[in-house]
Amino acid sequence: MNDPGRLPDFFLIGAPKCGTTSLHRYLGQHPGLYMSPIKEPHFFADEVRVRNFDPTMKAKAVARATGLRSWLDGPTRRSVSGGPIETRADYISLFRDAGPFRQAGESSTCYLWSPTAPRNIAEHVPHARILAVLRNPIDRAFSQYAHMLSFARTPITFREYVDSALESRSSVFSEIYPFLNFGLYGGQLARWLQYFPRERIHVALYDDFKRDPATFMRTIFRFLGVDAAFRPDFSRRYMEARVPRSANAGRMLRIPGFVALARRMPRKLRSALRPLVYRPRRAMQMEPKDRERLVEWYRSDLYRLSRLLGQDFSGWLDPESDHKSVACTLRA
Repeated sequence: MNDPGRLPDFFLIGAPKCGTTSLHRYLGQHPGLYMSPIKEPHFFADEVRVRNFDPTMKAKAVARATGLRSWLDGPTRRSVSGGPIETRADYISLFRDAGPFRQAGESSTCYLWSPTAPRNIAEHVPHARILAVLRNPIDRAFSQYAHMLSFARTPITFREYVDSALESRSSVFSEIYPFLNFGLYGGQLARWLQYFPRERIHVALYDDFKRDPATFMRTIFRFLGVDAAFRPDFSRRYMEARVPRSANAGRMLRIPGFVALARRMPRKLRSALRPLVYRPRRAMQMEPKDRERLVEWYRSDLYRLSRLLGQDFSGWLDPESDHKSVACTLRA
């Protein structure tokens, strides 16, 4: 990394399905911050490379490559999801419009999980600030499952999805790996603390983000050292799962050009049609037995997380409580 080009000053490292897409957009609204126009570049995670993807994910990455190339070679103004970015020149190009006076950041939700990202970032950006958002890992897993259903060709139950993840011994990136591992926050944060001092790592909670986004963002702006009085526009949320009502609805959504056509419809018509195509989110509920099973799977790691951060996470282990919050808010 001897290229004199700009590198980020801070990293949003995850976890997946913890509001990071919305947070990425809200950070980018701040006049003192510049966010990479490509979300999820994953450049510093050596494991996240196309050669390590299963055939389905590899095909998606290849199909996306042409569009990604146009973003990298173009003005790179708008924020899009893409990646992985595998070359140094491409990665540095993400920050060419940051300017000399703004802090630059990027968001790659695999970084929290990645065994190699902490070391790589510490080597090349030793003074970086690290931002992590945590969510009840059981609810996080169910949210990832719901997101998967939005484009799955074959319906699958949450229990079947978890069974597949637990039974698999593959380390190839796929829809089932590292699906459950993304929620093992205790071991992952311990790894980051080997490379960065605690004062440079801000751990926030998804529950706080949902409950009071304005206060949540003020705390993060203070951590990043920019004007904390700035209030982003919270009117839009991003990457919320939309699950088709039926297999036929799912097939319709996969028709080439259908989604692009729908986006050109008048907003009122889209709003009227949406309930006919997608299930209500409240209709998606986890079975108590599935929650109890994952409580046991995550228990030891959450105890480790509690000891590491000095925070009581026992609320996340209560199988009788759906979406239960932890006792109090984490602070950097």
